Order: sequence, then structure tokens, then C-alpha cells
Amino acid sequence: MSKKKLNETTALARPMADDDASLPRVTHQIMQLIANRPPEVQGGILADMFACWLAGHRFRNEAGERNPGAEKKQRELLIKLVCEGARRLLPEWDRVLDKHEHSAVVKH
Repeated sequence: MSKKKLNETTALARPMADDDASLPRVTHQIMQLIANRPPEVQGGILADMFACWLAGHRFRNEAGERNPGAEKKQRELLIKLVCEGARRLLPEWDRVLDKHEHSAVVKH
């Protein structure tokens, strides 16, 4: 991805991570890692990363024991928020990729 394309995506990611200036760079690095792989492999990689991130959201009670009920509730909220964010960003990503038809993000 060129610097121009990376800069275009910077504004798209801002609503989800206003305090993390590294987001566009990391997104670009991940895109490079999964580019030119079959869609089912790309989806598997992203699903695995997402599950790992969700698993890291652990809640403990005062005795230090895990609280599965609180974890499940928080994780469901996180899934909802991430899906809403992806839906919000999708039209912008479509516009970016439409401008760059030769993008190697997903090849069908």
C-alpha cells in the first residue's frame, strides 16, 4: 500500500481509536501480511486475532477468581461495538479500494 493510500485510511480509523496514532501503520502491516491469501484464510486469520483479543478481556472478583458472567457480558458488548465500527468504516474502505483497483487486499 502506498503512503497516499495509508494516509487516506488514517482518517477512516480515527473514530475507533482517537488516542492511537499507530493504528494506520499497524493496519497497513496486517494488510500486507494477509494480502494475496484466499479470502477464507484472511477471514480465519482475522477471526483468530479477534478471538485472542476478546480472550484477553478477563474479569476477576474480589477473591481474584475469574468472573465468567462478567466476561461474557463484556465480550458480547465488545463484539457488538467492533461489528458496528466495521459497518461504519466499510463504505469508506470501499471508496478507498475503488480508487485503487489494483489493491492486493483481497483477490477473488
